Amino acid sequence: MKKTNEILNVILYCRVSSDEQAEGCSLDEQERQLRSFCARNGYNIVDVYYEDYSAKYYDMNRPEMKKIYDYCRKHRAKVNKILFLRWDRYSRNVEFAFAYKRKFYDELGVELNTIESPIDFKGTEWPTMMAIYCGVAHTEDVKISRRTKDGIHGTLLKGRWPNKAPRGYKNVNNGDRDKYVAIDEPKAKLVRYAFEEVAKGTKTPTLVWREVQKKGLKVSESSFFEMLRNHFYCGEVYVPEYLDEPAQYVKGIHEPLVTKETFMKVQNRLNSVNPRNRSKEKQMRAKVVKLPHEDYYFYPFLLCPVCGSKICASHSKGRSQTYAYYHCNHCKKYRVPAQQMNDDILNYIRQIRPCKAVLDLYEEVLNDIRTEKFKGINKEKNRIQEDVKKVEVRLQRLQDRFLDGEISSEDYKDIRQRYNDEIYALKSQLEIMKTPNSGVVEPQMAYAMSFINNIERCLSMVDMSVRMDVLGSIFNGKMVFENGKCRTAQFNPIIPILIGREAFFNNSGVPVNTETPLLYPEPGSNRHRCYPTGV
Repeated sequence: MKKTNEILNVILYCRVSSDEQAEGCSLDEQERQLRSFCARNGYNIVDVYYEDYSAKYYDMNRPEMKKIYDYCRKHRAKVNKILFLRWDRYSRNVEFAFAYKRKFYDELGVELNTIESPIDFKGTEWPTMMAIYCGVAHTEDVKISRRTKDGIHGTLLKGRWPNKAPRGYKNVNNGDRDKYVAIDEPKAKLVRYAFEEVAKGTKTPTLVWREVQKKGLKVSESSFFEMLRNHFYCGEVYVPEYLDEPAQYVKGIHEPLVTKETFMKVQNRLNSVNPRNRSKEKQMRAKVVKLPHEDYYFYPFLLCPVCGSKICASHSKGRSQTYAYYHCNHCKKYRVPAQQMNDDILNYIRQIRPCKAVLDLYEEVLNDIRTEKFKGINKEKNRIQEDVKKVEVRLQRLQDRFLDGEISSEDYKDIRQRYNDEIYALKSQLEIMKTPNSGVVEPQMAYAMSFINNIERCLSMVDMSVRMDVLGSIFNGKMVFENGKCRTAQFNPIIPILIGREAFFNNSGVPVNTETPLLYPEPGSNRHRCYPTGV
């Protein structure tokens, strides 16, 4: 150390954090007081460092403090002291304060001190004094942190979301006491579409992710899967474990984007494939087929009337617009406008109309199935309630074992969390079963009757995946259309029963020639593979 009659070289350190700047503790004011102190004591100022960084951590991530340490290590003889206004400007962490006192003072010979509450490091009381000064600031930080965590935990328990809103929502701020999360409809529509498509099970989640990306939802694949797992979208808020309270889900005050039933279907869909079971994953992906274009959605069911090969479809660019065509890439001798072919097939399907007696019987069958289903639901509800009681009894026994000292605290927390997750899953299933769609069954049945009776009109109105399901349930194989008439087609065996004309069909399910004005196809065999039902 330098003698006291020599001029001391000092470095001034001024630090603020963002919340302290609003309280008037500015960098300029710290520098003014430090320069005034150095002028009164005849200190030579080597440099001044300004820091805008929190001091509550015990590492050396503070950029300016790290620069000071590197400078002092390279110029030991040129620096005697590092001065700051008060001890909380140096550190608000006791561990950091003692660790870097040793690095600066004991190893480099550079003294760390303040101008308001200086410590005599040559005496024996300096550890106590430093612990008090830095410990007070440390305690204040811990209290602030605890109050903040208490507030966040209490907010979550009320069903309010204190953080940035998830995709499809936006944060609305109308003042300190009027902050909430609202639906951001442009994005919410895409998020809702993603949940509904994954819940249907006709597309892989990755395919749905690509679709919503093209439609404008900017989200990575990993974030997309996290979004599908987020209970916030079904109206629930996750409250993490805090102190002695276990993690839980509470009902949020925000408006859900999807129903709980849809959300659980998505979870079952995501859980249906185990990453370790690759064969099951391949089997699931094999069921997913790319849906055809709206302009030529009949091509999976058609064969070329010239060579019998599969029909293809594409768009051809004209002078002013593009036109869709069905064509054969094998013989290249067949080409017909897609709109003309679509109209011919829809006219053909229009003749497949069930008789009234069959529709009445169909409605009675649906009513019987619904009655039996509700009986099964009641049995399943009773079973789930019994399972919930069993898990709750296990949880009580677990608490008794923990109080008796039979298991450790870590094991208790892990097992308790597992039991709570199991209870939550069971209650979620029970919640879905408690709200049966009994009030909407009659309208749905009326819609089904109308759909069957006007199938050719409804096909042009429904979603493409539903459209392909309906067509796959009508035709058991591919068909040949030529000059507006169907030459070869094989129907689902149930079709003759539905329309009440079993006599017009042969044993193969193909309509035979009759005097009826309907455009029934001529007899023939189908040697081709059937298009799968439920594309």
